[in-house]
Amino acid sequence: MKPTRILAGAALVAAVLAAGSAHAQKKGGDITALLYAGLNSVDPHFTGTYPARSMILPMYESLMTVDENGGTIPLLAEKADISADGLTYTFPLRKGVKFHNGKEMTSADVKASMERYAKISPGRAAMDPVASFEAPDKYVFVIKLKTPSASFLDRLASPTSPATIIPEEEAAKEVNKTGNISTGPFQFVEWIPDSHFRIKRFDGFVKRDVPGEKMTGYGGPKTVHIDTVTFRVVTEASARIAALEAGQAHLVEDVPGPAAERLKSNPKVKLYDMPTFQMPVLYLNHSLGPTSDLKVRQAIQAAVDMEEAMGAAAAGAPYVLQHAWVYRGHAMYSDAGKALYNINNVAKAKEILKGSSYKGEEIVFNVGNLGFMTRLAVVVQQALKETGLNVKVNTMDLGTLFSISNKDEAWHITTSGFGSQPFLGPYMYQQITTGPANLARRKGDTALEAAWAKFDGTRDMAIKQAAWNEITQRTYDEVYFVKLGDLGMKYAAVSNLAGFRAYPGSLRFWDAWLE
Repeated sequence: MKPTRILAGAALVAAVLAAGSAHAQKKGGDITALLYAGLNSVDPHFTGTYPARSMILPMYESLMTVDENGGTIPLLAEKADISADGLTYTFPLRKGVKFHNGKEMTSADVKASMERYAKISPGRAAMDPVASFEAPDKYVFVIKLKTPSASFLDRLASPTSPATIIPEEEAAKEVNKTGNISTGPFQFVEWIPDSHFRIKRFDGFVKRDVPGEKMTGYGGPKTVHIDTVTFRVVTEASARIAALEAGQAHLVEDVPGPAAERLKSNPKVKLYDMPTFQMPVLYLNHSLGPTSDLKVRQAIQAAVDMEEAMGAAAAGAPYVLQHAWVYRGHAMYSDAGKALYNINNVAKAKEILKGSSYKGEEIVFNVGNLGFMTRLAVVVQQALKETGLNVKVNTMDLGTLFSISNKDEAWHITTSGFGSQPFLGPYMYQQITTGPANLARRKGDTALEAAWAKFDGTRDMAIKQAAWNEITQRTYDEVYFVKLGDLGMKYAAVSNLAGFRAYPGSLRFWDAWLE
């Protein structure tokens, strides 16, 4: 637990609420939000993308979650008690919490949910230290670990692929067969793929009632004023902006810089900045030649001009060139890997390539059909071609992109972006750099695994920092990913949407209302 961070988040929320207290909170209204990408699953244990989180996190809740600053706080649990030996985690549960089907949540539901999560979730590696899940009492849930894990509670709270609590009978169902039932402030209405995803206020919602707690991050006492929220996917930025100006939408994301400048003079529109939206990256496939050759990967790393790539990706949105896997200002920020960031030297890349096994083979570069991905891909492809690499670009929807990148074959380079990882901190990178599901498709890296064991085996921040520096340097030396920079995002909303606050990882429409 991180009490100082919790207090900081609560103070921030209190200040924001005080600033808006002159406006009465009004119940009712239907919100339409336009997103730049859709989702391919609403299964609460089988999601891990930003678009999915934006749509489903208002419905789903977990034992623990994160506050405004990424700190770990309780949500469906009253608290988390950790034994002196670090092996037993006891969670007294909130009583009287209702699922969307009216059933009260108990430890049997929690146990079944966690067992399902540990089997099918993209984030299931977080459960590797677990020896058992136990429900000794109707309102008490216990997790016992095989070995101590200093970051286990943080992993359990992560919203990236949340450990959602659903009814026991729902947890018995196969992937994508659940009824979209949890305990959140909104409940599922309908999902029409390629059209819209709709949720409505859950009038049976039981919010946290702890003196002094404020809404923060994904936690605290949430209040829903809006009747319904309809999410629609509009991939073209100009179409999203036109819909907002025509009164056909209440909020749009990913507003390009030129459009934002024009909207500043529109009294019917408010702009919101989120400077730390995500880190655009390139995954490199370590299992398939020619990118299985370290020299080829190093040539790719050396060739790209990060300033040019990020400028193209941002298209007027804010961005920062920096090397670290966490944002500036994070406690774990350091200079590890800095010397290998933004080398921006095609001549050097050519020299590195000469020492490789590369013989002109085709390199498959898979690109997501999101604006920032397609824009940066043009710059990257040109730099790689100048280096002497035979690059073939395949543009595809995100679902297909992520499906292919989870396999060893059919790709060498893939566009992506780290969303919640840099905000939540180093522990978020373990499951994507180690284990059979690691994003580089690496078949084992004893040096990296040893550094992670050191990081995860202590609460001493100095030792953690040293381990994280080793991890960061190793990912740069072996070129697990090519980080391009830090990308921000601009939102635009109708001026009478009150209480909305941009937040990394999702859209929050609780505690917001239409004036």
